[in-house]
Amino acid sequence: MLVNRRDCASFLNRPNQYQYNDTPLHIAVDHQRMDVVRLLIKAGADVNARNGNGETLLTVALRRARTIIASMLREAGVAE
Repeated sequence: MLVNRRDCASFLNRPNQYQYNDTPLHIAVDHQRMDVVRLLIKAGADVNARNGNGETLLTVALRRARTIIASMLREAGVAE
C-alpha cells in the first residue's frame, strides 16, 4: 500500500522488467499518452530517469518525434 509521496514516487520510477527496464513514464512517452505523462509527472515520477538502454525520457520523446511531450518534459525540468 502506498502511504506517502516518497513511496508513490518509488513505485512510479520502478523499471519494467519485461520491456527494456522502462519506467512507466518511458512507456507513456513512447506511446504518446500525454494524459498519462502529465499524471505521472504530477505524481512525482523522475523526469530524468534512464531505461535499461541508458535512454532518457527526452531521448525517447525526440527519437519518436513526440515534440509536445518533449516540451512537457522540459517544462517539468528534464536535464538536456
